[in-house]
Amino acid sequence: MMKQKKILPLFFIIYSFIISSYLISSSNLISEVQLKKYLDKQEEIFESIAVKMGQAYWNLYSQEAPADLLTPKKQYYQLFNNPQLNDQINNFYQRRESMKDAILKRRVEIWHNILTAAKVEMTKEIFELRNKLENWLSATKNKKTKPSPEELENMAIQLMNLRNEKAKMIGFENYAEMILEFTETGADWFTKTVQTIYSATEKPYLQLISEFKTKHKKTEFELSDFRKLFGKYYLTRQGLQIAKEKIMPLMKATIENIGFNFGELSQNFVEKQMPKNIGGQNFAIKIPCEFRIIVMPDLPFYERMHELGHGLQYAFTAVKYPILKGYEWCLGNDSGAYPEGMAETIAKFITNKEWQKKYLKKSEEDLKKTYEITRKYAPVFLRYVLVHSLYEIELYNNPFQDKKKLANRLYKKYLLLDKPVERARKTANIVYVSYPIYTQNYLIADIIAWQVHETLAKKFGKYYPFDKNIAHFLKKNLYAKGILYPWKTRLRIASGKELDIEGYLKSLGLISKKN
Repeated sequence: MMKQKKILPLFFIIYSFIISSYLISSSNLISEVQLKKYLDKQEEIFESIAVKMGQAYWNLYSQEAPADLLTPKKQYYQLFNNPQLNDQINNFYQRRESMKDAILKRRVEIWHNILTAAKVEMTKEIFELRNKLENWLSATKNKKTKPSPEELENMAIQLMNLRNEKAKMIGFENYAEMILEFTETGADWFTKTVQTIYSATEKPYLQLISEFKTKHKKTEFELSDFRKLFGKYYLTRQGLQIAKEKIMPLMKATIENIGFNFGELSQNFVEKQMPKNIGGQNFAIKIPCEFRIIVMPDLPFYERMHELGHGLQYAFTAVKYPILKGYEWCLGNDSGAYPEGMAETIAKFITNKEWQKKYLKKSEEDLKKTYEITRKYAPVFLRYVLVHSLYEIELYNNPFQDKKKLANRLYKKYLLLDKPVERARKTANIVYVSYPIYTQNYLIADIIAWQVHETLAKKFGKYYPFDKNIAHFLKKNLYAKGILYPWKTRLRIASGKELDIEGYLKSLGLISKKN
């Protein structure tokens, strides 16, 4: 009996230790306070990897040093496959609506998106294949070891196929749908937006084609003709020609006019030849401390302002938690339409008529002509973005499909081409590899920027490009809180409305203002 009395307490001690350990580690019973402390530590790790990833991508494009993309990706892989982290997040995500701490709830939501997306993008076979393609496609000079264009194309198609397979395994129809959901755009919402824009542009776009055919005495409208129409829009709206020596002083003046201190920005501007399809790149190395910009030597002034706009957003992100800062190096953290919208917001200051009067010495007559041309050719821009967005999205329905047939089907429907094209866009390009399902963000960004400028005009008057209170407004309402709220909510907080597609189309004369 004495022996049994000694054994039983020891058993209960061991049993109690096991149970208490379970209670502490089990996400079913952990408190919100404990979760917060745990995520604080995980996000320190997350940010340190993000910094390494940003530096690696900077080196990839700037060629300043060897670009070690694989090491931070492996570190992300280890972090995102941490069983305890996944267990904690999955459990709290299921009961997020009952969470008392709203900021913690948002952190859980972002972590859930990232960890779910990592089950696709951060699997070993996908990120190693992506890493190889990024290194080869970003090279500005031919390498002896570089595969042939045909081999690169096959590898890019295989990457798409692998992404699809993994996305389907976690419940999505395909990879494109997954990206649209995790960037808080939504596949259904985007489909409805496409139809709205398609319908609104139908008549004016047909009229443009008819005028073009008549003027040039043509019976068939082909891709080269469309490019001429697009050039009319682009050169009028965004193709401002500024002498090279005036670019930096004018960038400085433009943002200092609205209250930013250009000299205080932790920035690094570099000009360098980059891969085809990449005109400029912004790198948020550590938010908000450091951002860098690299641009092609011949990049127009508008696009340079766009890249500066990215930098301003990151420079004045003041949210405490790394997961809410918006680092772009992994999927699921809401990067996409909103940061592009913030970049376009800064770029569009140079299209403002008061700005152009001051710095380009444009007359009212010149400005009126610009306004009329922009409105007239806006359907060309909108359909251009639609067709290129949908081309990549539809590729994910079947990566092995005939790309020329796909291109011609979309060109026929959206560009109304009479003559088919002989070649489709290559799948092996850096945009599809590094920034999958991204083109639609430029369309949404244009609407966001229009809406922000409408808000600024209403709040600060028509001379707002010279009002130093603008910087405070942008910082407080659009930059500081990072991705604490979904991007449509952030826009509503700043402007009073979520994305106003109808108002945007009315401003271009594509929907009657009576509607």
